[in-house]
Amino acid sequence: MSVKIQDVADEIWREIGEPSEVVVPSIAFWLQTNVGKLNSLIFGELSLNKQDLEIPNFTEDQKAIFKLMYLEYFYNKKFIETTGAAGTDQILEVQTDSHKVRKINKNELSKTYLAAKVNLQEEIKRLVNGYRFNALIPLDVPGDDTIAENEVVEST
Repeated sequence: MSVKIQDVADEIWREIGEPSEVVVPSIAFWLQTNVGKLNSLIFGELSLNKQDLEIPNFTEDQKAIFKLMYLEYFYNKKFIETTGAAGTDQILEVQTDSHKVRKINKNELSKTYLAAKVNLQEEIKRLVNGYRFNALIPLDVPGDDTIAENEVVEST
């Protein structure tokens, strides 16, 4: 089955809650540039048709792994944004009468993003191992095919 990168990007965008800071074309670009990384993980030979941006013979298992790869990238990016000098506390609640301001603790937010990334890495490993196992084709099946079913073999 041939799958358009744009369709996979749209699925990912919807699955992560249609965030305003990410747009479908940026997800599609990431997917286009990381087909090789997917091939490396699954020992595949997928190729991107540059004219219509489709991946021929793209299975649901491959798509699931590819989507998780993007999610790992997404949460790693969020983790980096919330750590160090680049991360700023985000205002969650402001109240004018009593001058109440509540901020999100960026350290806790960073821990959440890191945990999500680690969980995704483990899930990717699990899916990749299952995919590789199912894709294995035996090179040799041991046994003696020369003996007929009703033939009696005498042992010496």
